[in-house]
Amino acid sequence: MSSDLKTAPAGILSDGLTLEGGIEFLRRYKYRLAIPVLAGAVIAVSAGFVLPKQWEAHAVLQMGQVFFKLSSGQSQVALVETGAIAVERIRQEQFQDAVLRRLNLPVEPNVNRETDLIRSSANPRVVRNTEFVDVAVRGTSPEQAKKAAEAYQLELIKEHAEMAQPSFARIAENKAQLSQEIQNAELRRQSLQKLVLERDKSPLQDQFSEMVVLNQLIQQNEVDLRNYRQMLSSLEEEGNSERTFNTRPLFDVVVSRRPVSPGKTNFLIVGATIGFVLGLFGAYLAERKRGAG
Repeated sequence: MSSDLKTAPAGILSDGLTLEGGIEFLRRYKYRLAIPVLAGAVIAVSAGFVLPKQWEAHAVLQMGQVFFKLSSGQSQVALVETGAIAVERIRQEQFQDAVLRRLNLPVEPNVNRETDLIRSSANPRVVRNTEFVDVAVRGTSPEQAKKAAEAYQLELIKEHAEMAQPSFARIAENKAQLSQEIQNAELRRQSLQKLVLERDKSPLQDQFSEMVVLNQLIQQNEVDLRNYRQMLSSLEEEGNSERTFNTRPLFDVVVSRRPVSPGKTNFLIVGATIGFVLGLFGAYLAERKRGAG
Protein backbone atom coordinates (compact mmCIF):
# COMPACT_ATOMS: atom_id res chain seq x y z
CA MET A 1 0.00 0.00 0.00
CA SER A 2 2.80 2.39 0.84
CA SER A 3 4.47 1.51 -2.44
CA ASP A 4 1.38 2.66 -4.37
CA LEU A 5 1.34 5.99 -2.54
CA LYS A 6 5.03 6.52 -3.21
CA THR A 7 4.72 6.17 -6.99
CA ALA A 8 1.50 8.16 -7.38
CA PRO A 9 3.12 11.62 -7.89
CA ALA A 10 4.96 10.34 -10.97
CA GLY A 11 1.67 9.80 -12.76
CA ILE A 12 1.85 13.13 -14.65
CA LEU A 13 5.07 12.04 -16.35
CA SER A 14 4.61 8.30 -16.64
CA ASP A 15 0.92 8.04 -17.54
CA GLY A 16 0.77 11.05 -19.89
CA LEU A 17 -0.43 14.57 -19.23
CA THR A 18 -4.17 14.95 -18.68
CA LEU A 19 -6.10 18.20 -18.26
CA GLU A 20 -6.50 17.58 -14.55
CA GLY A 21 -2.87 16.59 -14.21
CA GLY A 22 -1.75 19.65 -16.20
CA ILE A 23 -3.74 21.98 -13.94
CA GLU A 24 -2.24 20.31 -10.91
CA PHE A 25 1.24 20.63 -12.43
CA LEU A 26 0.80 24.36 -13.08
CA ARG A 27 -0.65 24.93 -9.59
CA ARG A 28 2.23 23.10 -7.96
CA TYR A 29 4.95 24.96 -9.89
CA LYS A 30 3.26 28.29 -10.50
CA TYR A 31 6.04 30.29 -8.84
CA ARG A 32 8.76 28.23 -10.52
CA LEU A 33 7.11 29.15 -13.85
CA ALA A 34 6.06 32.73 -13.13
CA ILE A 35 9.39 33.98 -11.79
CA PRO A 36 11.44 33.03 -14.91
CA VAL A 37 8.75 34.50 -17.17
CA LEU A 38 8.80 37.79 -15.26
CA ALA A 39 12.60 37.82 -15.06
CA GLY A 40 12.96 37.07 -18.78
CA ALA A 41 10.54 39.84 -19.70
CA VAL A 42 12.29 42.39 -17.47
CA ILE A 43 15.75 41.47 -18.75
CA ALA A 44 14.63 41.56 -22.39
CA VAL A 45 12.89 44.94 -22.06
CA SER A 46 15.91 46.33 -20.22
CA ALA A 47 18.13 45.12 -23.06
CA GLY A 48 15.79 46.88 -25.48
CA PHE A 49 16.46 50.19 -23.72
CA VAL A 50 20.22 49.65 -23.81
CA LEU A 51 20.61 48.57 -27.46
CA PRO A 52 21.17 51.34 -30.06
CA LYS A 53 18.00 52.67 -31.66
CA GLN A 54 17.36 52.35 -35.38
CA TRP A 55 15.15 54.40 -37.69
CA GLU A 56 13.90 53.26 -41.09
CA ALA A 57 13.63 55.39 -44.22
CA HIS A 58 11.70 54.62 -47.41
CA ALA A 59 12.46 55.86 -50.93
CA VAL A 60 9.82 55.03 -53.54
CA LEU A 61 10.83 55.37 -57.18
CA GLN A 62 8.96 55.23 -60.45
CA MET A 63 10.86 53.31 -63.10
CA GLY A 64 11.98 55.39 -66.07
CA GLN A 65 10.34 54.85 -69.44
CA VAL A 66 10.66 55.70 -73.13
CA PHE A 67 7.51 56.50 -75.09
CA PHE A 68 7.46 55.82 -78.83
CA LYS A 69 5.10 55.24 -81.73
CA LEU A 70 5.18 52.30 -84.09
CA SER A 71 4.91 52.69 -87.86
CA SER A 72 1.28 51.60 -87.49
CA GLY A 73 0.67 54.66 -85.31
CA GLN A 74 0.19 52.69 -82.12
CA SER A 75 1.83 54.05 -78.99
CA GLN A 76 4.04 51.95 -76.76
CA VAL A 77 6.09 52.44 -73.62
CA ALA A 78 9.37 50.67 -72.85
CA LEU A 79 10.62 50.72 -69.26
CA VAL A 80 14.27 51.51 -68.70
CA GLU A 81 14.22 48.52 -66.35
CA THR A 82 11.40 46.55 -64.78
CA GLY A 83 10.82 46.87 -61.06
CA ALA A 84 11.77 43.24 -60.41
CA ILE A 85 15.12 43.59 -62.19
CA ALA A 86 15.78 46.91 -60.44
CA VAL A 87 15.23 45.19 -57.07
CA GLU A 88 17.80 42.53 -57.98
CA ARG A 89 20.22 45.25 -59.12
CA ILE A 90 19.89 47.02 -55.76
CA ARG A 91 20.62 43.78 -53.92
CA GLN A 92 23.91 43.28 -55.76
CA GLU A 93 27.05 43.82 -53.70
CA GLN A 94 28.55 46.14 -56.34
CA PHE A 95 25.50 48.40 -56.17
CA GLN A 96 25.67 48.55 -52.37
CA ASP A 97 29.39 49.34 -52.57
CA ALA A 98 28.58 52.31 -54.81
CA VAL A 99 25.94 53.48 -52.32
CA LEU A 100 28.40 53.28 -49.43
CA ARG A 101 30.99 55.25 -51.39
CA ARG A 102 28.35 57.95 -51.95
CA LEU A 103 28.03 58.11 -48.16
CA ASN A 104 31.82 58.16 -47.69
CA LEU A 105 31.62 54.93 -45.71
CA PRO A 106 34.01 51.96 -45.91
CA VAL A 107 32.73 49.08 -48.03
CA GLU A 108 34.51 46.35 -46.07
CA PRO A 109 32.28 44.33 -43.70
CA ASN A 110 32.75 44.34 -39.92
CA VAL A 111 34.71 47.59 -40.00
CA ASN A 112 32.01 50.23 -39.53
CA ARG A 113 28.70 49.78 -37.71
CA GLU A 114 26.84 52.12 -40.06
CA THR A 115 28.12 50.22 -43.09
CA ASP A 116 27.02 46.88 -41.67
CA LEU A 117 23.60 48.25 -40.74
CA ILE A 118 22.99 49.72 -44.21
CA ARG A 119 24.00 46.47 -45.91
CA SER A 120 21.94 44.22 -43.65
CA SER A 121 18.82 46.40 -43.46
CA ALA A 122 18.47 47.41 -47.13
CA ASN A 123 15.19 45.91 -48.31
CA PRO A 124 14.08 46.80 -51.86
CA ARG A 125 10.73 45.52 -53.10
CA VAL A 126 8.28 46.09 -55.92
CA VAL A 127 5.12 47.86 -54.77
CA ARG A 128 2.20 45.53 -55.42
CA ASN A 129 0.44 45.88 -58.81
CA THR A 130 2.88 48.60 -59.95
CA GLU A 131 6.38 49.04 -61.34
CA PHE A 132 7.30 51.28 -58.40
CA VAL A 133 10.25 50.22 -56.26
CA ASP A 134 10.29 50.87 -52.52
CA VAL A 135 13.76 50.87 -50.95
CA ALA A 136 13.76 50.61 -47.14
CA VAL A 137 16.99 51.09 -45.20
CA ARG A 138 17.87 51.79 -41.58
CA GLY A 139 20.19 54.17 -39.78
CA THR A 140 21.23 54.90 -36.21
CA SER A 141 19.48 58.28 -36.45
CA PRO A 142 16.68 59.71 -38.61
CA GLU A 143 19.27 61.77 -40.51
CA GLN A 144 21.46 58.74 -41.22
CA ALA A 145 18.50 56.66 -42.37
CA LYS A 146 17.37 59.43 -44.72
CA LYS A 147 20.86 59.89 -46.18
CA ALA A 148 21.16 56.15 -46.80
CA ALA A 149 17.79 55.98 -48.58
CA GLU A 150 18.68 59.03 -50.69
CA ALA A 151 22.00 57.41 -51.63
CA TYR A 152 20.19 54.28 -52.87
CA GLN A 153 17.78 56.51 -54.75
CA LEU A 154 20.50 58.59 -56.42
CA GLU A 155 22.56 55.55 -57.39
CA LEU A 156 19.62 53.85 -59.11
CA ILE A 157 18.72 57.07 -60.92
CA LYS A 158 22.34 57.42 -62.09
CA GLU A 159 22.59 53.86 -63.41
CA HIS A 160 19.22 54.09 -65.16
CA ALA A 161 20.22 57.40 -66.73
CA GLU A 162 23.24 55.68 -68.28
CA MET A 163 21.03 52.86 -69.58
CA ALA A 164 18.47 55.27 -71.06
CA GLN A 165 20.98 57.70 -72.54
CA PRO A 166 20.96 56.19 -76.08
CA SER A 167 17.17 56.50 -76.28
CA PHE A 168 17.17 60.05 -74.96
CA ALA A 169 20.01 60.98 -77.32
CA ARG A 170 18.15 59.47 -80.30
CA ILE A 171 15.05 61.55 -79.59
CA ALA A 172 17.08 64.72 -79.15
CA GLU A 173 19.10 64.06 -82.34
CA ASN A 174 16.00 63.33 -84.41
CA LYS A 175 14.31 66.47 -83.12
CA ALA A 176 17.33 68.58 -83.99
CA GLN A 177 17.51 67.01 -87.48
CA LEU A 178 13.81 67.59 -88.14
CA SER A 179 14.03 71.17 -86.92
CA GLN A 180 16.84 71.73 -89.42
CA GLU A 181 14.81 70.10 -92.20
CA ILE A 182 11.86 72.37 -91.39
CA GLN A 183 14.13 75.40 -91.47
CA ASN A 184 15.55 74.34 -94.84
CA ALA A 185 12.04 73.74 -96.21
CA GLU A 186 10.97 77.20 -95.06
CA LEU A 187 13.95 78.73 -96.86
CA ARG A 188 13.13 76.76 -100.04
CA ARG A 189 9.55 77.97 -99.89
CA GLN A 190 10.75 81.59 -99.67
CA SER A 191 13.10 81.05 -102.61
CA LEU A 192 10.38 79.44 -104.70
CA GLN A 193 7.98 82.28 -103.92
CA LYS A 194 10.57 84.80 -105.12
CA LEU A 195 10.97 82.83 -108.37
CA VAL A 196 7.21 82.88 -108.86
CA LEU A 197 7.16 86.68 -108.46
CA GLU A 198 10.00 87.03 -110.94
CA ARG A 199 8.32 84.78 -113.51
CA ASP A 200 5.10 86.81 -113.18
CA LYS A 201 7.01 89.70 -114.73
CA SER A 202 8.16 87.65 -117.73
CA PRO A 203 6.15 87.23 -120.97
CA LEU A 204 3.60 84.43 -120.82
CA GLN A 205 5.28 82.39 -123.55
CA ASP A 206 8.52 82.38 -121.55
CA GLN A 207 7.07 81.40 -118.19
CA PHE A 208 4.53 78.62 -118.81
CA SER A 209 6.82 75.59 -118.60
CA GLU A 210 8.83 77.09 -115.75
CA MET A 211 5.69 77.89 -113.78
CA VAL A 212 4.55 74.28 -114.10
CA VAL A 213 7.85 73.10 -112.65
CA LEU A 214 7.76 75.77 -109.95
CA ASN A 215 4.26 74.77 -108.89
CA GLN A 216 5.32 71.15 -108.63
CA LEU A 217 8.33 72.15 -106.53
CA ILE A 218 6.17 74.33 -104.30
CA GLN A 219 3.61 71.54 -103.78
CA GLN A 220 6.31 69.00 -102.99
CA ASN A 221 7.96 71.42 -100.59
CA GLU A 222 4.63 71.97 -98.81
CA VAL A 223 4.14 68.20 -98.51
CA ASP A 224 7.65 67.81 -97.11
CA LEU A 225 7.14 70.68 -94.70
CA ARG A 226 3.85 69.19 -93.45
CA ASN A 227 5.43 65.76 -93.00
CA TYR A 228 8.41 67.19 -91.15
CA ARG A 229 6.15 69.09 -88.79
CA GLN A 230 4.05 66.01 -88.09
CA MET A 231 7.17 63.97 -87.40
CA LEU A 232 8.52 66.70 -85.14
CA SER A 233 5.21 66.86 -83.28
CA SER A 234 5.36 63.09 -82.76
CA LEU A 235 8.95 63.32 -81.50
CA GLU A 236 8.04 66.14 -79.15
CA GLU A 237 5.29 63.92 -77.77
CA GLU A 238 7.83 61.11 -77.34
CA GLY A 239 10.22 63.44 -75.55
CA ASN A 240 7.56 65.01 -73.35
CA SER A 241 8.65 64.74 -69.71
CA GLU A 242 5.34 63.11 -68.81
CA ARG A 243 5.88 60.32 -71.35
CA THR A 244 9.64 59.83 -71.56
CA PHE A 245 11.66 60.25 -68.40
CA ASN A 246 14.39 58.72 -66.31
CA THR A 247 13.69 56.88 -63.06
CA ARG A 248 12.46 59.42 -60.50
CA PRO A 249 11.24 59.57 -56.89
CA LEU A 250 7.51 59.68 -56.36
CA PHE A 251 7.95 61.82 -53.25
CA ASP A 252 10.58 62.82 -50.70
CA VAL A 253 12.21 60.13 -48.60
CA VAL A 254 10.01 59.24 -45.62
CA VAL A 255 11.58 58.42 -42.23
CA SER A 256 9.80 56.63 -39.40
CA ARG A 257 8.81 59.00 -36.62
CA ARG A 258 9.84 56.53 -33.94
CA PRO A 259 12.65 53.97 -33.80
CA VAL A 260 11.71 50.69 -35.45
CA SER A 261 14.30 48.78 -33.45
CA PRO A 262 14.70 47.59 -30.82
CA GLY A 263 11.00 46.76 -30.56
CA LYS A 264 10.10 46.71 -26.87
CA THR A 265 7.01 44.54 -27.42
CA ASN A 266 8.95 41.95 -29.39
CA PHE A 267 11.67 41.90 -26.75
CA LEU A 268 9.01 41.44 -24.05
CA ILE A 269 7.40 38.50 -25.88
CA VAL A 270 10.73 36.81 -26.65
CA GLY A 271 12.04 37.31 -23.12
CA ALA A 272 8.86 36.02 -21.53
CA THR A 273 8.83 33.01 -23.86
CA ILE A 274 12.43 32.11 -23.05
CA GLY A 275 11.69 32.53 -19.35
CA PHE A 276 8.65 30.29 -19.63
CA VAL A 277 10.61 27.58 -21.46
CA LEU A 278 13.37 27.68 -18.84
CA GLY A 279 10.82 27.64 -16.02
CA LEU A 280 8.96 24.76 -17.63
CA PHE A 281 12.19 22.80 -17.97
CA GLY A 282 13.02 23.48 -14.31
CA ALA A 283 9.53 22.40 -13.27
CA TYR A 284 9.89 19.23 -15.32
CA LEU A 285 13.15 18.37 -13.58
CA ALA A 286 11.57 19.10 -10.20
CA GLU A 287 8.62 16.86 -11.05
CA ARG A 288 10.91 14.02 -12.02
CA LYS A 289 12.90 14.42 -8.84
CA ARG A 290 9.68 14.49 -6.85
CA GLY A 291 8.43 11.35 -8.59
CA ALA A 292 11.72 9.57 -8.08
CA GLY A 293 11.61 10.48 -4.44
